[in-house]
Amino acid sequence: IESDMDQLREFYRKTPEVTLMGQVAELKGQLADSERRIESLKAEKAEIHLAKEQFRSNVHRLARALRRERDKLASKKANNDCERQQLHLTYDPDDKSFVMGGNQYEIQRIL
Repeated sequence: IESDMDQLREFYRKTPEVTLMGQVAELKGQLADSERRIESLKAEKAEIHLAKEQFRSNVHRLARALRRERDKLASKKANNDCERQQLHLTYDPDDKSFVMGGNQYEIQRIL
């Protein structure tokens, strides 16, 4: 009986249906691997996209900070120029007189 059972198993293993079932199982394994790789690539793509958006945000934030600093410097320079142009009166001890300085056009207008 055991030899008959072995022969039956051997015959069954050689049938086209069993061969096809083996190929189906192998293809299902390959499909699962491919799906896993696809999901891994999707996750990697999402991480790259997030890093890109963070980099873009940082560049914009840096550009705004740079613009603010440039505006501050321009404002400070304008204030300094304005202060230099204001009239001022100083005493010259050698000549024992007062000297008016500042914007020449304003001095001419006053005199």
